[in-house]
Amino acid sequence: MHDTASYFEALGAYRAGDISPIVRAIADAAFAAVHNGRILVEDLETVRLEWRERVKARRDSSAYRLVDVLLRQPAIDSVTAAAQLGISTVNAQQAINRLVDAEVLVQISTGKRNRLWLAKDVVRVLDEFGARAKRRR
Repeated sequence: MHDTASYFEALGAYRAGDISPIVRAIADAAFAAVHNGRILVEDLETVRLEWRERVKARRDSSAYRLVDVLLRQPAIDSVTAAAQLGISTVNAQQAINRLVDAEVLVQISTGKRNRLWLAKDVVRVLDEFGARAKRRR
């Protein structure tokens, strides 16, 4: 849907019996989506590598393993982190604290109870992905 005018022209041609323009439009859209998806994967991998350099913990630590969870779920609380990692909420909170210290996570809720943290780098990469997908010609 980058170029809605061309898309509607292709639909008109299809209705008139010419299928080539709509097939071309769909193929072009598919290739654009694949390209955008590849950029997203590269950007997320870059984020992962940057975080792993910042996190000061053993490679098998909960904090280190939480990095991978955040790539697929950038907003998290200690209960969810504990469930994802198979550890206690106390240990999950310690992992979260390590990632806050490494500036991987920021707290986005207020207070001491029911706290929520956000991996802003992932949200930024997802926003960029969305902006590329919406870009119009």
